[in-house]
Amino acid sequence: MERAGTAGAGIYDWDCFGFVNWALKQATPNAAAAFHTAMNVPRGSGHVGLWAQFLTGSPGPSWSVLTSVTQLAGGEVMIIPGEIVNGGQIVYGSAPAGVRYPGHATIVAGPALPLSDGSYAIFVYDSTALPGHGKWDSRYTDPRAEPITGTTRKSGTGYGTMRLTVDASGAPTAVYWSASTKRPIAFLGQPVVPLFARPLN
Repeated sequence: MERAGTAGAGIYDWDCFGFVNWALKQATPNAAAAFHTAMNVPRGSGHVGLWAQFLTGSPGPSWSVLTSVTQLAGGEVMIIPGEIVNGGQIVYGSAPAGVRYPGHATIVAGPALPLSDGSYAIFVYDSTALPGHGKWDSRYTDPRAEPITGTTRKSGTGYGTMRLTVDASGAPTAVYWSASTKRPIAFLGQPVVPLFARPLN
């Protein structure tokens, strides 16, 4: 969420969802409006799970859902949905009581880079309180990043590198918080499969 009254000073409070929404409204307002209208999302609010529902449904002519990491060129949305159950099937809003994984949303910055082990590195922009998209994550050195009370970490909007494993067709099978992370992002013990889509207008 944007912090009221301070946008002119370049100061914002928002999570990953808010950042992606803001970026889309600036660059592709029709695509942003299509999501908000279809999912009945009030302005400035929402949940990553709604993005996943939208992109696996019928997102309409303002969106192109991508099926392979080789299709990435930059400017796409990567949604990392939460609430994975039943052998990897995505079931939104059906996590056990008291268990939540909200997911994550990013903007892809460029083509996926193939790595020697067959996985891919992708450069992303996002807003998070969990920097660590590789040692070059901008939040480590950006003086504008917000210190997290009681820790040495900083939060905010920035950039870094994540990693994807894929199947034979190039479709993602798991996502890793950084290129060097050993374990994939998981929910209830199962890897979370990201979704990619390109906003068109």
